[in-house]
Amino acid sequence: MDELDERLRRAQCPAVAIGDIDFDTDNSALPCGFSEVERYKYLRQRQPDLVVVAARPGVGKTAFALQLATNVARASGPVLFFSLEMDRRQLKQRLVALQSETSINKLHLLKEAKKVEIREYFSALPLSIDDEPSLAINVLMARAIATNKRTPLSLIVVDYLQIVRADSTRSKADEVAEIAEKLKVLAKELKVPIMALAQMNRNVEGRSMYSKDPRPMMSDLADSAGIEKWSDVIMFLHRPELINKSRPGEVDVFVVKNRHGATEDFRLGFSGEITKFYDAIEDSL
Repeated sequence: MDELDERLRRAQCPAVAIGDIDFDTDNSALPCGFSEVERYKYLRQRQPDLVVVAARPGVGKTAFALQLATNVARASGPVLFFSLEMDRRQLKQRLVALQSETSINKLHLLKEAKKVEIREYFSALPLSIDDEPSLAINVLMARAIATNKRTPLSLIVVDYLQIVRADSTRSKADEVAEIAEKLKVLAKELKVPIMALAQMNRNVEGRSMYSKDPRPMMSDLADSAGIEKWSDVIMFLHRPELINKSRPGEVDVFVVKNRHGATEDFRLGFSGEITKFYDAIEDSL
């Protein structure tokens, strides 16, 4: 009887009649400090979108996401950043380097007045970091829901998707698909955009080195099928200087999927010394 009651409870349909069409649905861009991301609304306010940012190791996807999260927290409100790869101390060092525009190796040279200014800035910034490694997807979801209940979130960042643990032991592709699906479910439940970072496989490096068109494809995502299916936006970060030493200080951003509109590529500037991205440079892709 208990099992039947549970099945009946789950079967209760939450569907409602469509009713009047709403022409005032908020589809505005989430202020994130990067004009092209805002222009094409790759990240939208209060929308249940799963936005995947992918790159090869060392390109700067964590730096990009951390800078974007800081901008969103400052402009729009609370951001929750799940960092499964880097610990809180490392991220704080990067944040200080960004704010002070000082190399991490030279932070000890900052004057005391500058340190006080930076402490005051970050103490008022609604950016929370959860740095527990090897976090299970269901625990991640529960923590996000609890945090959002206390203080409604503007954005959730997951760094990075392929190292979140799934509930069951299966093939890696199945695990990644489950995680991508649950992140999309979480975005829908909270009506909060989620930015999930992802690794790319090595195929793109060979193509970038020998092809005139280095544009990545969705299949370049490691264990990509589930990510392709559940994501609303997929963008790749590409630094030519890491492949063939060309165009130092530039990052190509290739948008290969946008469920809600155009897929326009753009470029950013980048300083490796302070791991900081700069808004769109003049040359378009």
